[in-house]
Amino acid sequence: MRYLYRFEAGTPNIAGVLAFNTVIDWIKAINWQQAENYAIALTD
Repeated sequence: MRYLYRFEAGTPNIAGVLAFNTVIDWIKAINWQQAENYAIALTD
């Protein structure tokens, strides 16, 4: 009967889903041109 427990889904990672959504919003807000210029300035 122990093998039946392998098919249970468990508790969904709600905090992880919310954090992932926040990270996606943060990435969308990045000004990529400004980030590229900053990286180039660091290497000069």
